[in-house]
Amino acid sequence: MSGLEILSKYTDDGTVELISVIAVPRSISTALGRALNETPGNSVFVNEPFNRNNRSIEVASSKIVELIRRNPNTDTPLTVITKNMATYLEQAEYEELEGVSKATIWSVRDPLVQIASLATRMANDIAVENGAAVISQAELEPYIDQVTNTLIDSDISKDFSRTGWQSIGDHFKSRDTRLKFAVVDGGQLVSNPDEVLGSACERIGLVYDSRMVSGWGSGYVNVNTGTSRYSTEENAWTSQAAKSDGIIHSSRSQIDPSILPQAFYDHLFGVALPAYQDIVEYS
Repeated sequence: MSGLEILSKYTDDGTVELISVIAVPRSISTALGRALNETPGNSVFVNEPFNRNNRSIEVASSKIVELIRRNPNTDTPLTVITKNMATYLEQAEYEELEGVSKATIWSVRDPLVQIASLATRMANDIAVENGAAVISQAELEPYIDQVTNTLIDSDISKDFSRTGWQSIGDHFKSRDTRLKFAVVDGGQLVSNPDEVLGSACERIGLVYDSRMVSGWGSGYVNVNTGTSRYSTEENAWTSQAAKSDGIIHSSRSQIDPSILPQAFYDHLFGVALPAYQDIVEYS
């Protein structure tokens, strides 16, 4: 049997209930996955089986099945929370993943804030080194042309695909409306985690626990690297979610649109903001 067939068998017979988090980058999605993994009972958080190096449903399913089989508590149903960036999910793969999922959570964030965070992280990767945290958002403007060019045409992004908005907007519009879903805005998550997590859990049929907000005790596996959270603590893309034991209240400024080259400005206002507004209408 293929990995997808095995995973489908698990979800069909109730051995596994799969919660799929579909995200744009810098939306607090890793922290969201860690929080959901504190649901009472038997659960595991599988981070990014779809990633820059893998867009295959078979490879992703096989990785998930491998982690399911490592789970020692085989006598009780296992909740599998899996988080993926929308941009690494082709439409066919998204539909296959949706077909084995109990529910979907859409992880988004105000694009004016999300773009500021993403561009700052990318500026550090480009001008310093991958995962660095040297350039602040206030220092972003001299690097914005390089970031824009990388987003438009590079080995990591084509036509702003790295922002995730075109993909998540398309997937949201094509979703199976019979499937339970919730929308989580990362800005609201860090401002009011009890209410946001409680509401999301109610909508998807997951048991809420106060440990989702603080008192995290469960780790996770980054499938894109094959490592545990502890080995990614020094990487600025993941360090806060890796080190934390709960949702951290934080705030970030919006980007100043006037510093953006025209193509980036058009993507922000023509693609990102409309997709965000369509999705958060349901939050």
